[in-house]
Amino acid sequence: MTKKTQKIILWVIGIWLASCIVFGGIATLIDNSRDENVPELVADTTHDIKKDSLTLLKAKQLYDEMISFKDKEDFKTYGLGVGGPYNDWLKRFESFPKEDAKLLIRIYGFAIDDILQLALHYAEEPQIPSVKYIQRGDEIKTRIERIFDLQIRLATDYSSEVEKALASDDKEYIGKWKLTAKAKGYQSHVLEIFSSNGGYYYLMSFTDGTTDSGKLIRRGHMYYIAGNLGGEYYVALDKILLLCDDSGEYEDGTKGLYDITQLK
Repeated sequence: MTKKTQKIILWVIGIWLASCIVFGGIATLIDNSRDENVPELVADTTHDIKKDSLTLLKAKQLYDEMISFKDKEDFKTYGLGVGGPYNDWLKRFESFPKEDAKLLIRIYGFAIDDILQLALHYAEEPQIPSVKYIQRGDEIKTRIERIFDLQIRLATDYSSEVEKALASDDKEYIGKWKLTAKAKGYQSHVLEIFSSNGGYYYLMSFTDGTTDSGKLIRRGHMYYIAGNLGGEYYVALDKILLLCDDSGEYEDGTKGLYDITQLK
């Protein structure tokens, strides 16, 4: 073995050891940060909306940058390790002010450490990703992007767009279901989910003659109710309709609030 080859091997080993140390420290940092942030989950009615939005934008810039390099070959080689091309991103992430991170938790329920967790997830991608691995990444990614999307939705008035979609003759129906209330205080209704001019919408027709309608944001088979703070969404898959929120599925058609029947 030549001296040059020995130097290359030692350099690679050094990078690998440094990366292990960094990643180990990062995992501890995430756990500690989450523990510190839990007590901050309280309502705050005195915050500056513009300042809060700018703070969230700073976090989004870090997220967008990570998404832009996550599939690059050199990222799969070096990850966020010391000496690699993406260690600078890690340093900027670590310099994100703690007070700003606490503000994001308090105002938006958004843990910035989710961005780092997703970056590490992508850095550790196996050659043949398992279904479990893919689902884990999608879960974190959806959680992050829902917060960013929500801020855009809350600042947008969709009423005229929804009215136009309802009046349009160019509708493509995703599905139509009858939801028969099983719990006191809930009203039976017919739910229609449809698309029109590239957008997605819902219409609920209640038994008392009233209606409710709104904009939906599509994510695969998931249709998020725009502007809903609880993250409520529908899963429309073939004949199946699921009612869900940020905590997961809360109605499966056989128990809970409604009996759900698909309509032609």
